[in-house]
Amino acid sequence: MISRDPHRQRRRRRITGLARALRARHAHLAAEPERGSVAAELTLVVPIFVLLLLLIVGLGRASDASIKIQDAAHAAARAATLAATPGAAEQAASQAAGEALTGSGTTCQAVNVSADVGSLSPGAMVSVTVSCTVNLSDLSGIAIPGVRTISASSSSVVDRYGAATGAVTGG
Repeated sequence: MISRDPHRQRRRRRITGLARALRARHAHLAAEPERGSVAAELTLVVPIFVLLLLLIVGLGRASDASIKIQDAAHAAARAATLAATPGAAEQAASQAAGEALTGSGTTCQAVNVSADVGSLSPGAMVSVTVSCTVNLSDLSGIAIPGVRTISASSSSVVDRYGAATGAVTGG
């Protein structure tokens, strides 16, 4: 009779056990092939979403600033139509634009108001252009270097029966 080597039997059992464990691990991985990929995808995708969100916020703030400057141009044109003289109209336009920008919370590094008031005769058109130079960091909310100049124009008709025609108002 041939006796079997106990070391050989132990080794065979160990190899059989390892093979069984590898088959079980393979079956487990085959059942869940995507496990762990969500974390990797999030690691890659989240920075892109954050940048996209910052871009959307920056564009929204730039649009808001543009609307506020358009409002200032409208207020300046209206104030210019109510003045009695062309010099007073230009001064009123500058003052109204500054007040409108300050009231809306828009901070400009430089504001330029140019008014084409003509003769200020009743029914005439007055055109005003307001240019505001703003920091990009103010627009985006993050520290981006640089500036952007936003301009807006507005026109208004001089009132036919307003205070500029010399009408007396009673009190």
